Amino acid sequence: MEKRPPSVPRLAWQGEEEQEKNNPGAAAAGQPEEVQKVLLLQAGWDLPGEGQPRDVSAEPRVERTSEEPHDVVVTLLHRAPSCDREAVTIWRQMLSSSRTAEKTVQELLRVLENWPWHHTSTADGDSIDVSALAATRALQEILQMPECPEGLRVRFPHFFLALLFQMLFTTEELPEEVDAFWQRVQQEGRLPSTPSRLAMQTLKELLCYVGLEDEMREFERKHGWEALLNPETQLSAMGLLARELCGAWRGSRYEIARCMVELLSREQPRLELPAMAFLAELLACPDMWRYAERVLQLAPRYLRSESSAMRCLVLRALSALCHEPAMAKRMWILQRRLMELLGDADGEVVEMTLSLLRKMLWDINQPLFKGITLELAERLQPLFDHNNSRVQLLSLQLFQRLMEGVNKKGRKKLKELVYQSLIQLFCILHDENQEVAEASQDTLLRAVHLLQKRKLSQLLERRQTWPAGECLLSESSSSRASQYVQQALWCLQSRKPSVQEAAVRFMGLAGQRLKGQQEELQAMHEALQSMPGDISASLANLSAQTQLILTAVDGTASSRPSLLHRLHGAWRRRTSLWVSD
Repeated sequence: MEKRPPSVPRLAWQGEEEQEKNNPGAAAAGQPEEVQKVLLLQAGWDLPGEGQPRDVSAEPRVERTSEEPHDVVVTLLHRAPSCDREAVTIWRQMLSSSRTAEKTVQELLRVLENWPWHHTSTADGDSIDVSALAATRALQEILQMPECPEGLRVRFPHFFLALLFQMLFTTEELPEEVDAFWQRVQQEGRLPSTPSRLAMQTLKELLCYVGLEDEMREFERKHGWEALLNPETQLSAMGLLARELCGAWRGSRYEIARCMVELLSREQPRLELPAMAFLAELLACPDMWRYAERVLQLAPRYLRSESSAMRCLVLRALSALCHEPAMAKRMWILQRRLMELLGDADGEVVEMTLSLLRKMLWDINQPLFKGITLELAERLQPLFDHNNSRVQLLSLQLFQRLMEGVNKKGRKKLKELVYQSLIQLFCILHDENQEVAEASQDTLLRAVHLLQKRKLSQLLERRQTWPAGECLLSESSSSRASQYVQQALWCLQSRKPSVQEAAVRFMGLAGQRLKGQQEELQAMHEALQSMPGDISASLANLSAQTQLILTAVDGTASSRPSLLHRLHGAWRRRTSLWVSD
């Protein structure tokens, strides 16, 4: 035994010794440097006599392969990773017996799932490293055999995921040892140009094998395969693949979803984004609520991810589960994190958070809790003037829902928050986006109804906006009017000229109501004077007129030099516009 070649398991070597005893002429054929003969011995075959065609008269000794299928598989993958003709013959014979086929499939999957190397040892203790790429190549040949083992169909979800993730791994820069292995294997056989394309071809054949050929071709028609090979489009391609196969999977989709959830539970950073992209689409399939609790357990951690793409994917997954009223209630355990996301720098994250909250609120057929109402209302107000119109719409609609659903205990404090949003809603009535303007109108009507201001409500219903503004100021105390000025000053910082113009116009109305209140008048003066120089001519003129009104009310000349300077600047800008025309 001390002469046994390294990395050749005892089973093969003992087979060779037996050959030497029974057939001395065949001893030369069993030399360890002849890889193909070693593989035949390892697989439990009797080698053909001298002069006979290779592999033709060989008879399998299945009882040997059934004893050590693990050794047979790893040795075959280690010695013939390019899966040449002789190796294919051995795979075929190993899979032809029910006693060895099942264990062979298990071992093949085990190697395939361990990227990039499967570290193992043989029965006699020899350590062997087997490449997952070699297992992919072997699987490709096995799928082309007339009779594939049933174990492949039974374990389809696991083989599918192993190949899918191998595609994603191999689109990245390969480790040096993997690249060297691939270059050597390519020289031994005719293989695709890259490991990722080998995984892609094998995955296609697997889908055809389980009867998903039409879905595979539809995914190909939509350029999904090429998108999977591009790191910049992989996430969208994963979602597309899930949607294409969702309806056809039936039983398999549940097992795949379970595998994805388990994978995300193990915190494997390289797999988390594509796994969540796939799972988020998969959860939209019928009866996937069985995984809702597991997803809820994972959500807090992934909602805190530094990746905005991950945060969006988690929100999409939660949204897919939110169609059940019971699930909507369960999701309120995430309320703290969802509220925090309303301040996210990524507009898409904010939009998706609002959309999820909207579903959760619409599905609750009971008064809202006081704490939820007040905190959410506070976080919604800054979003009314967001640069994303979809965020504006959703935040306004949610604010309406809060005013409708708040219980009696929370109504008093909510009224104060509503007062703090009135002028902002007045200004957004003039938003360039008609949908946003209409949503602001509806929200403002709901607000004045909650505040029980009938006359104001009537004016708004008749679309008499500025008479409504005058009415609001006339019915307000001086302290409340001062609060309205602060809101107008905030609206003056809007990036939308129409909202800015509405804020300036309201200042003109408020100035007449605030006679003698030097602090508020001076604050409006300073805000108007500090407006940027690149504003439109119409806004500059309106600002100048408003400053004149404020100066007249104030009765001082402290701001006149600055006012004249602003008028002169506005005139020069207007003249330059005419000249350019």
